[in-house]
Amino acid sequence: MGKMNTVQSLFPHLPERLDGLEELAENLWWSWNPGARMLFKTLDRQAWKESGHNPDKMLREVPRELLKKAAAEADYLRRYDAVPDVFHIPHEWIRLMKESIKSNAAAFSARRMVKQYIEKFYAKSMEGALKA
Repeated sequence: MGKMNTVQSLFPHLPERLDGLEELAENLWWSWNPGARMLFKTLDRQAWKESGHNPDKMLREVPRELLKKAAAEADYLRRYDAVPDVFHIPHEWIRLMKESIKSNAAAFSARRMVKQYIEKFYAKSMEGALKA
């Protein structure tokens, strides 16, 4: 889930597979969702405790290697994917949509749409006008 906006990431060391943690950390929604809290707590219990249960502080200080390890752990990813983001959209769905966009974006560009419109509608109406 690379960021779609132009705002620089607060946690550039987050693996792309876990980039939803940034949004969770920056929104108080994590504080009343047990699954979201556990995402931070289970990354590193000691770091979670030392941060004062502050995900923003924790993500700034946690080593990249630890995040990469979590991004490769099936159990952690299963819990991560089960927790919705702040808009209540499951991370797994977001990941699938991003993969779909990456693999299909070229086929669904505005250029293709205009070309298709010209070929299917404009050119045919011009042919009809010329025959009349």
